[in-house]
Amino acid sequence: MAAPPAANAAGHLRQVDLNPFRAKYENSDGLTAFEMTQAVASPNVVMMLCRNEKWTALHPEIKGPSKVFFYFGPELSPGYVAFGNNRETVSMRQFLRKADKGRSRLFTALNGKLFTWHYADDHNLICFDDRRQIIAKWCRSVHDQAADAALVLFPAAMPVVDEVLVALSLNRMAGTFSFASYEDKFLGWVDV
Repeated sequence: MAAPPAANAAGHLRQVDLNPFRAKYENSDGLTAFEMTQAVASPNVVMMLCRNEKWTALHPEIKGPSKVFFYFGPELSPGYVAFGNNRETVSMRQFLRKADKGRSRLFTALNGKLFTWHYADDHNLICFDDRRQIIAKWCRSVHDQAADAALVLFPAAMPVVDEVLVALSLNRMAGTFSFASYEDKFLGWVDV
């Protein structure tokens, strides 16, 4: 089932391909908003999350570079993230910090604000800001043939949309390494 419509959402995106290493997010007109591709395969994998310029032009509140690079260590161990060609990097672990309770993961955006991806269940993730305001929802499709998942972005998500997608992608990537319990999905990526 796709994410429920939200009247005040800034963007409804369909995710094509559940594999977070090749996910593509499109709007209802088929315009690609974000796409994850492999930039380098060896010696260590480098993935690139690219934000489409045409989609970005529809959302003037989005700032910053349109590409985010995920530099993995040996055997896809956690490495670091670089936004555009910025020399400053952020550890992947900073996007996967475990909350004190429950199944939530915390991350700090480049603007210094704290956000949380909360695992409502195996098919639904909700992103909150530090005031517990919902800024994004990700929902795995059950019956929708056109999309594998849906991502709803609320207006408060747009200035930090890159960080929201980075944290979502890394949490989903970490979850692909095991089909065991939720905690086991993070196999050494984060302290659990």
